[in-house]
Amino acid sequence: MGELVSLFDLGILAKRYWKMIVVLVVAGGLLGAVYSTLNSGVEYQAEATLTPVDPTGAVAPITMMSAVSPIAERLATNAPDDVSLTTSQSEAPTTGSQVLTFVARGKSAEACVNAVNEVASASAVEAAALYAEISEEREEDSIVEKDEKIKIIELLEAQDGISRALDTGFRIDRSFAHVSFQVSEATSAKELAHAGLLEMLLTGALGGAVVAVIVVFLKNLAFRPIKSRSDIESATDLPVLSFASSSDMSYVWANTCYEMGAKPPVVAMVPVGNRSCIEEAQKLCSAICSMGQKAELQEEDLPCEGRSIDDGSAVLVIACRSLGTSVSAVEAARSSDAVILSAKILDDSLFALQDAIKELSVAKAKVAGVAVSR
Repeated sequence: MGELVSLFDLGILAKRYWKMIVVLVVAGGLLGAVYSTLNSGVEYQAEATLTPVDPTGAVAPITMMSAVSPIAERLATNAPDDVSLTTSQSEAPTTGSQVLTFVARGKSAEACVNAVNEVASASAVEAAALYAEISEEREEDSIVEKDEKIKIIELLEAQDGISRALDTGFRIDRSFAHVSFQVSEATSAKELAHAGLLEMLLTGALGGAVVAVIVVFLKNLAFRPIKSRSDIESATDLPVLSFASSSDMSYVWANTCYEMGAKPPVVAMVPVGNRSCIEEAQKLCSAICSMGQKAELQEEDLPCEGRSIDDGSAVLVIACRSLGTSVSAVEAARSSDAVILSAKILDDSLFALQDAIKELSVAKAKVAGVAVSR
């Protein structure tokens, strides 16, 4: 159905698909238990940090971090296969400096410590070398520029004082000479707590239950099963002739007579879904007989309790096949004085009900209403 499924609807659907729900919950629990068994070994974690530092303040921390971070990520991919190494960037809350954290996880504490320290140290060395190269290039460019201007002044026969003044004027506007990367190495690895067998079993079972709810919800949207008489009342204009909780077909016969204005001599019972409605027709026939009237069942030679047909005044109850499988069902419905649609809770869908109503409308059948049963 198009609207959201209520908890009451889910409860009804859960009864319908309880076997599937049990299978999914058990399967989820078993998967959780298997995962816990396969990952039952002890796992360790080691951490090291790298902090870019420039005491002169010439280079912003975020600028230095942007240079070292790609290097660290590249080197982290070269960690040993038995160690999982990741990097994360953060800002120190007190100083505002940038901190790059290296985290290594694995089955060996020593391997984690060695891997995280090696990558952190190698990242610091490579980043420092990069800034040293940049600083050296900038210094060389500044010296060349200074020499060229001194030559120009010498051509103008300037005094030595001008040269000394130029020496103070050609300072590098931003120096990278003091940039460094401080590494705080890991000294030990801590043991990580892992989920136990019972915890993973319960987690898996919960996951299976969630999957089951999703599957039931999707089935409800795709199939639109009839869950209650209110579904029929909201989807059609036809009256519901019975209570789904009651197997007494007396309500169906009485309400059919009320809807038609009199006792119909010929009643066709048409199933909503692709199934037989012989059982429902037989119950209707028995209910008519129990109310002191006469009834006869047509289609199959099934007994009808208490019937006594001798004067032609008996109600003829025709048990039709599905409209989609037999044109004779449409003909029987058209020629009958009243048509009762037989719908089974959860077995029949609103799609099928609406299709049956359209088909009977085309055939100009006199539809009294819908009889629901479980």
